[in-house]
Amino acid sequence: MTREAGSAPGAVVSSVPAASGGSAASVASKPATAQKPPDKSWLRRIWDPVANAFNNGALEFYLPFKTYHSRSTYTQEQIDSYQENPLGFGIGRGLYNERGNWEGVFAMGFQDSHYKPSYTGGYSWKAIWRPADDVRLGLGYIAGLMSRSDVLSYVPFPIVLPVASVAYKNFSLEGTYVPPGGSNGGNVLFIWAKWELGKTGEAIGTPARPVQPEPTQMAFGSATPLERQRVPYGPVLEAGSNARLVSPEETVPPLVAATGWRDEDQVPDVPDVLPALALRSSKTMEPLASDSAVPPRAMFALNKATI
Repeated sequence: MTREAGSAPGAVVSSVPAASGGSAASVASKPATAQKPPDKSWLRRIWDPVANAFNNGALEFYLPFKTYHSRSTYTQEQIDSYQENPLGFGIGRGLYNERGNWEGVFAMGFQDSHYKPSYTGGYSWKAIWRPADDVRLGLGYIAGLMSRSDVLSYVPFPIVLPVASVAYKNFSLEGTYVPPGGSNGGNVLFIWAKWELGKTGEAIGTPARPVQPEPTQMAFGSATPLERQRVPYGPVLEAGSNARLVSPEETVPPLVAATGWRDEDQVPDVPDVLPALALRSSKTMEPLASDSAVPPRAMFALNKATI
């Protein structure tokens, strides 16, 4: 710390050299600001849950076994010609999120009502209730694509259907309902069984642990990328860069010269009406006159004989 020539008395400036392009000290001295994460696009909001279920979900197997056609919608002759015990198989990946709800992705192939192969796949989400240990009730939806011989000749088309489930440990019965409408009539209940393999060391249905927040740029400012930050040891300095690590003494803010009046400058030179206190020996003190208005001083003496 040095004093510049011609500066006001008491003015002190910092002697820390400033590196070109901004030093690590200047970056570290920036106030920490909470950065709001950018809003996700609608495509990211749709895709992120799908990717999360695929990357972090446990393996699951599906076995379709029942297609029930409403007797009030179809004639007995039609029902006799339909396949109501389809053969098929499916595979997927699913997980229980932080709130305990299930979400996953799947792909399944099975016989349709006309004994022809049909295919479906997509994303599913279910709210989960746990009325008892290892018992889970679910209600949610399926969103994905389906391909059938009697609809667009196997050209995939989108589907959004409700789904419900009853599960005990790693086994569950699930089903979806196709509402009436369209050329095929609808009003069909489709049921399958599912086995969850789960994650090692966790019971089936265990909610996921909360995700730890990602590190922010609070410590070093936006000038230092996240991947170059090393808390608590400081940022990684590139070879040949102008940034440098400073000592604790250099991080002390510079003293700023006072611009106002000091107390001694504000009080004018006036005589003190009260004399300074002076300690004098009692032998030099003269006794007061008998007619003095000043009360006599109290004198105390200790005698060695009385101690």
